Amino acid sequence: MKVSIITVCLNSAATIEQTIQSVLGQTWKNIEYIIVDGQSTDGTLGIVDKYRDKIAKCISEKDQGLYDAMNKGISMTTGEIIGILNSDDWYAKDAVEKVVNAFQEENADLVYGAMEIVHPSGYTSRVKNDALEHMLYRCVIPHPTVFVRRRAYQEVGMFDLEYKVLADYDLLMRMYLHHVKISQIPAVLTYFRKGGFSTEHAIQCTEEMRSIARHYARQRQDVKTLEKIDEYYQKRIKRAQAQDMAQELVSKHKSETAAMLQECLNGNKKIKIFGAGSVGTECFYFLKEMGMEVECFLDNDESKCHEQFLGKAVQSCSNREESDEEQYIVIAVVSYQEEIVKQLENIGYRKDKDYCLYYELVESMFLRIREVTEVENIGG
Repeated sequence: MKVSIITVCLNSAATIEQTIQSVLGQTWKNIEYIIVDGQSTDGTLGIVDKYRDKIAKCISEKDQGLYDAMNKGISMTTGEIIGILNSDDWYAKDAVEKVVNAFQEENADLVYGAMEIVHPSGYTSRVKNDALEHMLYRCVIPHPTVFVRRRAYQEVGMFDLEYKVLADYDLLMRMYLHHVKISQIPAVLTYFRKGGFSTEHAIQCTEEMRSIARHYARQRQDVKTLEKIDEYYQKRIKRAQAQDMAQELVSKHKSETAAMLQECLNGNKKIKIFGAGSVGTECFYFLKEMGMEVECFLDNDESKCHEQFLGKAVQSCSNREESDEEQYIVIAVVSYQEEIVKQLENIGYRKDKDYCLYYELVESMFLRIREVTEVENIGG
């Protein structure tokens, strides 16, 4: 079974070699590798030239953007299965072999797997693959892991160039609603380098995703899903805006932020993070970048309390020990803030003295606001 893999690139000299090597080093050998370049000027093509004898097709010409280049690549393929790997991502060594086996065993039209996000500071986090029925109001299939049978593209079409940053979500939604047979592999197929095209446009991505979700909900006359979409994206856009602001200000005021956080901790309090999850991870590395050491994590999930998280112990938050008097807690949660605040207060923690919320902490440090805002006004 021939597998066609497309890499679209533009001035990707810093990352594309790892991408190319991950394709050429696959355990599955019947691969047609196609590179579509948008006329790079930074040495990308020089790197590509080193592997020309192993690349089936390579073009370099102007295009109308990322998805136009992907459509060009799809049109050039001859394989039965088609995968698209961005020029700053890379595959696990046996990813294609696993995919081919899934297509054969499941007679699938679309196969996808798990994805690891590689953050600039070096830590990795796995994208949680949610149930497919949630596709109607958010994308639950990580496109960098997706492989599609040729006939599915012929039936459903390619990328809609109306969408600038999330045409992949629109395409996956069309395939889902067209009832192509979808199969999921639990293994990690792709490593996604955070800081690429989509992650640099978080707010635009979120707004475009909402537009796509609303379009298909209206098309189906699904009022209930439309209401869920509005509720979900209201929170998500607010969080994206807060993260965008935080990211910009972190780079400008690292030393100021560290000094203010030290002042807030009175120089002797230690830090615990509530929530051994994705936002807890984000909070951990934010504090680390500021030179702050986290002592441990707190979590309601007792099963996590027997393991380490990011090299730190995870403690149960069911009670508070006397030794905690000098602890300063940063709560790192996306939802259920009110319930967690009530839980902490019931076991003796005091707001502004013993704990604060992560996004409030970020905003207050940057904006020099010492008073913590009301819980219901938190970004995120």
